[in-house]
Amino acid sequence: MTAPVDETEPPLPLRFITAVAIAGVAFFLGLGLGLVLSADGEFADEPAPTTSPTVTTTVPTTVPVTDRPDITNTGHDDTSLLIVESSLIRVTEPGTVIENVRALDGIRVEATDVTIRNSYVTSARTNVIDCSHADCRGLVVEDVTIEGARPCQQGIGYRSFTARRVDVSGCVDGFKGHSDTTVEASWCHDLDKYDTANGGSTHNDCFQGTGGSDVTIRGNSFEAIPLRQTSAIKISGQRAPLERIRIEGNWLSGGTVGVYLNDQGAGPPVDSALVGNVFATDTITWEPWRVAGDVTVTGNIDDAGNELR
Repeated sequence: MTAPVDETEPPLPLRFITAVAIAGVAFFLGLGLGLVLSADGEFADEPAPTTSPTVTTTVPTTVPVTDRPDITNTGHDDTSLLIVESSLIRVTEPGTVIENVRALDGIRVEATDVTIRNSYVTSARTNVIDCSHADCRGLVVEDVTIEGARPCQQGIGYRSFTARRVDVSGCVDGFKGHSDTTVEASWCHDLDKYDTANGGSTHNDCFQGTGGSDVTIRGNSFEAIPLRQTSAIKISGQRAPLERIRIEGNWLSGGTVGVYLNDQGAGPPVDSALVGNVFATDTITWEPWRVAGDVTVTGNIDDAGNELR
C-alpha cells in the first residue's frame, strides 16, 4: 500500500467552486510529486494457485440490473464546459461541493461530506483524488473522469468514499478503499503497468482493499491487465478483519486471479458475498476467484453465459 505524499501549498484565491451547506474551499499550490512503492506485501511474489475453501450461507441475494459501464455512461460531460484549475485543489471545509471543474493537479480532501461531481481530474500525485487524510469521511465522487499520469498509484485512495459512474484509468490501481466504501456503475481500464526498481513489476488492481467492513463493489466494469498480476478486485484481510464485503453484478476481466476475497493474516471474511458477476475467463491466468471464509458464492458466469463454480 502506498503512503500519501505530505505536501504544503500556499493559499490561492477562491474560485470556480460551488458551496452547499457550509461554503468555502481553499485552493493551494501543490509543490512536488512523490512515489513510495508499498512495503505491505503488494509487490511480493504471488503464490501458485490453490483451491480455497468456501463457506456459503443461505441469505437471499438480489443483484441490481444495470447497463455495462463504459465511455458512454461514466465520467464527466463535455470537457469544453469545465472551468480549468491548474494547481492542486485542497478542500478543508465540510460539506463542500466541487463541480464542473477540470483539475490538472489533483484534488485533496481534508474534510467530511465533500462531493465532487461532473469533473475531469488528472495528476501524477500518489492519489489523483486524495482521501488519505483522517478527516476524509463521507466523500462522494460521481460522474467524474480520473486520468492518472505516472507515477500515480491510485485514482481514488484510500479511506472511505462512494464512487458512482466514475471513469478511472492511468494509475497502478483504480480505487483503493477500506471500511464504508462503495464503488458502483464505474469503469476501470488502461491501468499503468511498469517494471519496478526491485526487478519486478507493478501489481495492478482495479480495486484493492487490505481490510475493513461494509464494502460494496456493484455493477462495475473492471478491466485489469490481461493475464498479468494481480486482479480486477483484491480485498484481503491483511491489516484488519473483513466483514460484510459484497461484490455483485460486475463485469470483471484481467489478472492472474479475477477476484481475491480472503485472509492475509488478519482473518478471513465473514458475512460476505460474491454474487452475479461476469468473468472474462480467457483474460485471467488462473481461477476466476480465490475466496475463503464465510462468503456466499453464487450466480457467477463466464462471458459466454456458462455458470462458474
